[in-house]
Amino acid sequence: MSRDNKLVTLALFLWGGGEGLFIYIQSLYMQQLGASPEEIGGVLALASVLAACAFIPGGWLADRFDTKKVMIGGWALGGVASLWMGLASGWQAFIPAILLYNISAYCIPAINSYIVEASGDAPLEHTITLTFAGYAAGSILAPFVGGRLAEAVGTRWLYLVAAGIFLISLLTVLKVNSHAAHHRAHPARSLREQVRQLAPAVGFFARMGFVFAALMVGWTLPANYLGGLGWRLGDVNTWGGTAQAVGMMLLAIGLGRLGAGRRRRGL
Repeated sequence: MSRDNKLVTLALFLWGGGEGLFIYIQSLYMQQLGASPEEIGGVLALASVLAACAFIPGGWLADRFDTKKVMIGGWALGGVASLWMGLASGWQAFIPAILLYNISAYCIPAINSYIVEASGDAPLEHTITLTFAGYAAGSILAPFVGGRLAEAVGTRWLYLVAAGIFLISLLTVLKVNSHAAHHRAHPARSLREQVRQLAPAVGFFARMGFVFAALMVGWTLPANYLGGLGWRLGDVNTWGGTAQAVGMMLLAIGLGRLGAGRRRRGL
């Protein structure tokens, strides 16, 4: 793995450590701020839609501009949103902050592109999955720490501490080299042509959409359910968030090794 990809892995590790403090019990915190179950579901659904839609301009930016700069923008936006969520005094003030946080996902296509640019001749199956496994690794202990911290000083502080960790992660990204000189401009293609090329993969996208819909249900709702059963906040965060992070890390590393062993460019 190249120096730049090691730094990106470290930055994602730090981001996972910050996000892991609050992400699994975020819906429970919304409830504490006064949101009803219907409002929680509606806002989380809208946030997911915005994150998905943000990939479109994010991919466009990654194709046309220095991927490092696109990444920096996403990192900064997510950090500001985390600080905003921590400072929000009520449910209504929390809504635009969480939406902004999800929009910051627009930089993910740029991260993928940057990893490819910085990989050289290394197998992409191994490099990409191992780099993103850094995020999952950072999320393993964070839920335990976040749960105990929330019980001690309040959930609001999780977002403020996370914003500080995100700042360190951003400073790490600033240290990577720009690979803009290696960027190859692609010939302009019409939207119709691009859609036509994606047509054979519609079935795959539909199946993946179903899988991720099921995953989101299992990710966002258990915290409120377990909280309703009387579970302590720290236990909800630990058993839910840590188990999920361990599974993500093992799956990413395992699939990467499987793909690299087959000598295929992509999984």
